[in-house]
Amino acid sequence: MGSPPQEAITWHPANADNQIAVADLTLKLIHSAPNYLCYGFVLYNHQRPILGWTADSRFDKKIYDTVAAAPTAIVHGRDAPSGDHASFDETNHYANIHLDTHFYVSHFEQTNYSFTTANVTLLETGKEFAIDEAL
Repeated sequence: MGSPPQEAITWHPANADNQIAVADLTLKLIHSAPNYLCYGFVLYNHQRPILGWTADSRFDKKIYDTVAAAPTAIVHGRDAPSGDHASFDETNHYANIHLDTHFYVSHFEQTNYSFTTANVTLLETGKEFAIDEAL
């Protein structure tokens, strides 16, 4: 079964700026915006953002601006907006303005939605992608 988490994992507490640094990597935690406590992060390599991620979150420009600082961002979306999820339309509109970031959209439903910009991809189970070829 493996080791218990307290033996198998080295826990690194976040500092006052919600950052965790290990070697050249820094993870900056961010609050996402659903109706319950949920987080996302921006991962930095040598202080350069390489990956942004937010789990359940309604569309919030400040959160999207934070994760879109990285060239690759993973956001959660649905066909229709809700208090806990951005809509595909909201993500599509934002991505059309922020062409320097590639957005991968996680979702839990069947959809026929077609994004109108090439920098958005619906995530699929088992799909792999590079977060930054310079690493």
